[in-house]
Amino acid sequence: MPSDRIRQGNQRQPARPLGFRALKEPPLPSILIAARGAVEGRDIQLFSAPPDEPITVDRPLCGLEVEQLTVEAVQAARNAGLAFVLFRPGAARADALVNAEIDVALNLDDRLPKRGEAQALAMLRPIMVLLPSPELPLSLGDLLDARRAAALLDAPFALQLPADISDADLQALRDSGLAAVLLDPAEQEEVGALRERIAALPPLRRRSESANLRASIPTASFEDEPED
Repeated sequence: MPSDRIRQGNQRQPARPLGFRALKEPPLPSILIAARGAVEGRDIQLFSAPPDEPITVDRPLCGLEVEQLTVEAVQAARNAGLAFVLFRPGAARADALVNAEIDVALNLDDRLPKRGEAQALAMLRPIMVLLPSPELPLSLGDLLDARRAAALLDAPFALQLPADISDADLQALRDSGLAAVLLDPAEQEEVGALRERIAALPPLRRRSESANLRASIPTASFEDEPED
């Protein structure tokens, strides 16, 4: 399932097996790379319109990005073999999600949702949420905001980021649960270089290794903001 592929990428890596036994499958990258368009090396491809031919299983994870979610858009995405639809909740028809039988991803890049709104959106069970892009270099406040929103939405989060983001900011976001980086525009050389930098990041600590660390970043330590 697409949700498995996105969620598993950022999980803490299991311990390496002893000996020389080969792994059955290569591990997923800790951060997936998404792109609008067919850029070689991307993990997720976003279509602005359903493709003419159905998507085959050997293609990257593909989704349809729409300005307004309608029954017709969902049906077109399903007929094309796409895995999910990405849409803005405020521009979606309620009947589009009735018996949709397709995964959904939420585009929230214009603002962070309040607690009540986020908890309501979590009921849609999105496989991923695109959050507002933070200013770089990354501030602790922006990092906490992203973690808190993702926790309330109960979904992995994605950000549109430049390909030349620093390794330190990239690691901080990875350690906070970043599931995917959206490159737009995306060049093949940038995708390849970013993939290598993601692979070179220090591995995520397992819980047993990080239990005794003094400093930690809380997921939601601030008081709740007042509801609208």
